[in-house]
Amino acid sequence: MANDDPDYTTGDLVIVVKELPHGLFVRKENDLHLKMSIGLGEAVTKFTRNITHFDNHTVEIHGEGITQPGTVKKIAFEGMPMHGSGSQRGDLYAEIKVMFPQSLTDPQKAALKEFFSKRKS
Repeated sequence: MANDDPDYTTGDLVIVVKELPHGLFVRKENDLHLKMSIGLGEAVTKFTRNITHFDNHTVEIHGEGITQPGTVKKIAFEGMPMHGSGSQRGDLYAEIKVMFPQSLTDPQKAALKEFFSKRKS
């Protein structure tokens, strides 16, 4: 009950919530977005990463075959809970960055050149 008094006008209570940035996730409405890096070898074969969510459950993000740089993986229902709906959640989107090697040895270059030259025919 408010402090009602005939000699005073009651006012509104205003609460301001500021969302602090998180080290991994960026929130966009009910969806969560993150950026993750994989190596070149993983990008041309397969990869698996386990991400710890806000409530400490593990979310697996994986790719099979070739993953292009900038690929976005959608993991359904791993976003934030939707306001007013007890069970519905947004989605989680993982943007994949492919890390290229800084240098290659001459034998590595020769092996790659041989491998890719065979692929042309």
